[in-house]
Amino acid sequence: MDQLVVDQELGFANLAMGVLGMSTLLNGNWIIPAALVGCLFLGLAGIRPLISTGRNLLENSTMLSNLMVSRVLLTELNWRTAHKPIGVQSR
Repeated sequence: MDQLVVDQELGFANLAMGVLGMSTLLNGNWIIPAALVGCLFLGLAGIRPLISTGRNLLENSTMLSNLMVSRVLLTELNWRTAHKPIGVQSR
């Protein structure tokens, strides 16, 4: 697969997740699904470089930021699911 196509698809995924995240400002019921998607995506993107050797500074900083943001989203998911029963909608 051409590298440009892979980069474009990754850009589309990032754009779609960003729109989903921003849409939570309009509909608070979407916070948990948006946090779950972001946590999974960034967590997996952060874990993948851990198994590779020979990372450079840019790859290390990207890995670290992905893991940190994933952890923030995981904390948000834990807090929201502990304080709001599933199926209860906010008004």
